[in-house]
Amino acid sequence: SEATLVKVLEELGIGRPSTYASILTTIISRGYAEFRERRFWPTELGTQVNELLVESFPDIISTDFTARMETDLDAVESGERDWRDLLAGFYSPFRRRLEHAKKEMRNCNQAGSADSTEPMCDRCQSSMVVRSGPNGSFLGCSSYPDCRHTKELGHFTNEKAANADGTAEVIEQPSTTKRCGRCLAPMVVKRGRFGAFLSCSRYPDCETTKAISTGVDCPRQRSSGFLAEKRDR
Repeated sequence: SEATLVKVLEELGIGRPSTYASILTTIISRGYAEFRERRFWPTELGTQVNELLVESFPDIISTDFTARMETDLDAVESGERDWRDLLAGFYSPFRRRLEHAKKEMRNCNQAGSADSTEPMCDRCQSSMVVRSGPNGSFLGCSSYPDCRHTKELGHFTNEKAANADGTAEVIEQPSTTKRCGRCLAPMVVKRGRFGAFLSCSRYPDCETTKAISTGVDCPRQRSSGFLAEKRDR
């Protein structure tokens, strides 16, 4: 929860009272965690980013380094340390690790690093692979960029995995009874940075999208408008 997470930050010496709120906001806004049932749940994106950074920058992605940096910054503020010396001591080893990471860090968006799955692409019948994007993992055609067809990937929480072996269950994109207003093709549910929405199944040939109604009419435009669930930063 927010309270227990802040307590751990205090015990480890990470952050200050003035920065706790921004720390909690950042991990949510960047999609590293979700806040459900008044608890923080790590997302697949957050877990993947953490693994990559710990692997390439073990000396920096650690609670000891963060706590020590907080103390060093306090010393700079009080005039006990010169900020130029502090940055020089940090940046030289960091630059070497950064150059190494540019060459050696796994690229999770490359087709070669993606995991093949059972479902086949509806358009070209190529195999679908699990890829990663800003909004989490999804199924993409292995023939990308010649074929840009995508599907949703089944999700599960930490409480209950979809399969007995702990892997994610692959599901088809949820189809709907809605029809595209332009080409009359079926609409499917997709997810973007602001939540779920309806998209034409013929994308990218047809780029029609539509919000998903919650079943509640708009108080101001009852005849034509409705309320849709959205999220911001």
